[in-house]
Amino acid sequence: YVNPAGRNGEPDLDGGIVDDIRSTFGKMGMNDTETVALIGGGHAFGKAHGACDSPPCGTGDMQGKGPNTFTSGFEGAWTQIPTTWSNLFFTNLFEFEWDLIEGPGGEHQWTPQAKNLQENAPDIFMLTSDLALRHDEKYRAISESYKNDLSYLDEQFMHSWYKLTTQDMGPRERCLGDDVPPAQAFQSPLPAATSSELPDFIPVRAKLQSLIDEKPQYRALFVDLSHNNFGCCCTDYDGGCNGSFIRFEEEHKESMDILEKVKVNNPEASYADIIVLAGQVALEDAGSDPIAFCGGRVDALEKTDRTLEPVVYDTRIDTTSIVKDRMAVKGLTPHQGVALEGKPTGSQALNNQFFVDLMAASESGEQGSFTDEQFALVQNDKLKAIVESYATNEEEFKKEFVSGWSYLMNADRFDGPRINACDGVNTVTLQQKQGDETSGSIMQKMAGISAMLTTVATIAVFSS
Repeated sequence: YVNPAGRNGEPDLDGGIVDDIRSTFGKMGMNDTETVALIGGGHAFGKAHGACDSPPCGTGDMQGKGPNTFTSGFEGAWTQIPTTWSNLFFTNLFEFEWDLIEGPGGEHQWTPQAKNLQENAPDIFMLTSDLALRHDEKYRAISESYKNDLSYLDEQFMHSWYKLTTQDMGPRERCLGDDVPPAQAFQSPLPAATSSELPDFIPVRAKLQSLIDEKPQYRALFVDLSHNNFGCCCTDYDGGCNGSFIRFEEEHKESMDILEKVKVNNPEASYADIIVLAGQVALEDAGSDPIAFCGGRVDALEKTDRTLEPVVYDTRIDTTSIVKDRMAVKGLTPHQGVALEGKPTGSQALNNQFFVDLMAASESGEQGSFTDEQFALVQNDKLKAIVESYATNEEEFKKEFVSGWSYLMNADRFDGPRINACDGVNTVTLQQKQGDETSGSIMQKMAGISAMLTTVATIAVFSS
């Protein structure tokens, strides 16, 4: 957050306001050029409202209206023509010297000095955060370029505004209309599929299974790689498994080197699909219910700046709130989120033992080897009730685990703004023998049912 009056409300241009602007806009993915364009372009129009220091302002029918409006507490327009698009904000920024005053709304703001005794200063104002754009050396150079070239401001504001209003919509294919521009860098565009036909995933799965059979410890590597490949968030349509951006990260090189043995024999399969299928095979080998697989992902050509970093929470936020927020931003239901905490580690089987042990720790009051995040599941009544249900009902746990896992693996498979391309899809990965209903075909059918249930759960999450 940027306090327009200055850090902590102190109108000191050396008091951290520049750092606050750069940090806040940086978190939105904006560079300096975009930041200055958005601030100055946004202030080309309209005014701030702070008609009095104890709202509601005015009396009678006009109380709180028109000249008596109070919103931010700051009062004034930034330009002499606040209903017309221009670069006058930047002209004013440099043309005048500015005096600090207390505005009628009781906030620190700045008023222009008259240039000479024969000329009155215009009825405009600036915020401390505005003056920071000429105080910082980098911001100043950009501001001067916008002051001197309206067409340059037009271009930069257009792109920055589109980015600001669109980057939480996900990839370009989620946008509708004839005026949608080509995919922008901030949308992390992926290459088109090289073929309309899916590769044969039966040998891909067979090779993955043989690797696990040879070294059971690969199970945990594949599960963790698939889970981490999802990224961080999906309720803002960012992150996801498509693109396999994880393969560019050095910390996952060991796992990718192992999967290279699969890729070399199945070059038509994308790394993204191989990674997701590796996690699925590992989980089913560990005892999971059948999981539906939806092929068709593609691989990004390079790492992008949009690769998601882990969310860093304020240290004042309690752990239970953090756990619940992580589930929510991923679009998971509480039942799915809790179930996924029980994913197997090492060569462990997928069962409800994690929840049995967690309930025992809760009853004893001893956290033991559980992490703070894991132990937080029994510090909240609603989450604890889910833990308890899984501890006594392994079938329910596995059902919700598959539902949550499938949702994460397919969350970014967009087909337009609202449809998921994987809804009800179950790509064949097991050899089905004619007349054999005892192995592969049964698993495929069960996974298909699971896929339908996951679709229903996904719709419920985005409708709530």
